[in-house]
Amino acid sequence: MKRLIISIILIIPLFSFAQEIMYSGVLIDKEDKTTIPFASIWLEGNTYGVMSDDRGKFSLKLRKENDTIVIRAFGYKLQVVETKKNKKENK
Repeated sequence: MKRLIISIILIIPLFSFAQEIMYSGVLIDKEDKTTIPFASIWLEGNTYGVMSDDRGKFSLKLRKENDTIVIRAFGYKLQVVETKKNKKENK
């Protein structure tokens, strides 16, 4: 079984009036650079989440600037990503 690593590219925080932070990105397989469609993405310790689209794109509202995102996709290991204010990329 190939090494399964998810890379989140282009994580861009967008600030709204309600003090929520919108993170958007694309899930990409680090090995073969293909997008990862239909992955589950949610906030750790919360039931709120989204699913990436058929091109691996997603948008998720966070509660605060520093939060933890959990990513699960069929055939991949569970990934936990710490978000940071003004961070452009997480690996």
